[in-house]
Amino acid sequence: VTLRLAADPERTAARARGLVELAFRLAGLPEDNPFVHHLMVDFADHDGEWLVTSLAAAPGSSLPFWSEPGLERLLTEHFIAYSRKGTSLQLLDIVQQAEIAYEHLRQLRLPLAPRYLVHAVPARRFQELAGTPQAIGLAMARYALVDGRMRVDSRAMFLNGALFDEAGRWRFTYDARDETLRHELVHLAFYDRTRPLTPQWLVEGVAEYFSGAVSPAATQALGRALAGGAPGLSLARLSGARSLAHGGGAEAQYLFAGHAVAFLVERFGMAGLVRFYDGFTALDHDPALSLRLERRPLRGGPGAYDQTARRQATAEVARETLGVELAALDRELGEWIRAAPLR
Repeated sequence: VTLRLAADPERTAARARGLVELAFRLAGLPEDNPFVHHLMVDFADHDGEWLVTSLAAAPGSSLPFWSEPGLERLLTEHFIAYSRKGTSLQLLDIVQQAEIAYEHLRQLRLPLAPRYLVHAVPARRFQELAGTPQAIGLAMARYALVDGRMRVDSRAMFLNGALFDEAGRWRFTYDARDETLRHELVHLAFYDRTRPLTPQWLVEGVAEYFSGAVSPAATQALGRALAGGAPGLSLARLSGARSLAHGGGAEAQYLFAGHAVAFLVERFGMAGLVRFYDGFTALDHDPALSLRLERRPLRGGPGAYDQTARRQATAEVARETLGVELAALDRELGEWIRAAPLR
């Protein structure tokens, strides 16, 4: 564990307040995945010794998971999992299901880490993280520039604590949990090559595609959505979005994203998809981008950039890696989806 205090804390003769960076690693997890939190800490002078009197998460950060009292720990081949006391059997059930999902994705040759952290958080806290109480799980990571290089750390999966309540066990079925676990594990596998300007349709589309959500039934549902004039279903529009929709428009956007990735695989091959995805890491070396990142490290999303910057980045990477304009790719994708029943 390392602590770093801001250079100029607010200070009086006997008290001080400062921003503290807390970084730690967990034994059993990869060395390249430290966990970093920013805390506002109050200190008081006690007989010549500075003592911590209170601390809280700084804006945009959170307290470390082990600050919660009464946690139970579960260690399996590919996961270190934590949940509140008295829920070890439910946690074991879900983590065993996660092991099955991990093996499925391993057979697809996804770049999975040897082990991941899984933390079941209270339902209210999960809703704050996910933006909805209906989700089962959520993968998160932190983007930051360290010594001029992009680092993706704090990679973990969070589970909705409602899973462990009686009503939640009925509401969240085995199949729903399986789809979510695969989806979020794909995010974790790709975090090292995901960047704040990677378009959300590509990030979510890859997760949909490799988790098996692109199916004939899904294609039919997407066709109905397009025939009904679903708004915003284009690569150009979604490339500017900070996130895909929650609520009414979410299903169509996720379906569209998954099919967009399936189209890229068919049109350019798996190597082309990887080349396109990895193309956004080249933006790490853009000086203007670096300055913006230094001003605002990101956690789990591209919120620091406006729509124009995100669209321009996607168009540039498509041109450089696939040799095609984004508008042309949009037209080809639309034709491909409409022709799907004929294939």
